[in-house]
Amino acid sequence: MSCMSMPMESSHAVIGGHEGSLIDRMYGVNEIRQNIIPAEVVLPELNASTYFDALELMVANMADHGYVSSPSSCLDDLLSREKKITSCHDDRFALPHCKSSSCKRLITSIARCSLDDDSSRKQKLIVLTISPLTGTGLYLRHLSSLATFLFQEADLDSLLDLDDADQLRDVFLTC
Repeated sequence: MSCMSMPMESSHAVIGGHEGSLIDRMYGVNEIRQNIIPAEVVLPELNASTYFDALELMVANMADHGYVSSPSSCLDDLLSREKKITSCHDDRFALPHCKSSSCKRLITSIARCSLDDDSSRKQKLIVLTISPLTGTGLYLRHLSSLATFLFQEADLDSLLDLDDADQLRDVFLTC
């Protein structure tokens, strides 16, 4: 069974250094993350001027690669979640996330972009995670792992300097 065909929704894989399930031990955390963070949704030079534009482009990219069936529905779900509480944690990174019926499987897109902020443009790292309505356990563990990495371990200056998709993805595959 390949990583792409394993049942992600029913997996009890723990991401972030905790003891894992049978799937986690069989495939390893890195291989599970490769499935969650595919190379084609890592966008090191996203051309967006606002945070909303960036989210819209990231969701459209996910749809272009078949991970989201309805970009408008997914974006509505994401913005509804963002209205409850924003995921912008400082002026350098955001961790937006939601569950959506238009999402086929757990997916994380990573983008580095320069966004308009008052009178200047600031680099921002956006790590967007969309989950299907089922599979809450893996979604929450993955999100927790990303948050822990970004809040406690990440060298944001170095991450914001990365302009190569493979290098940016590798950081998140091994965090």
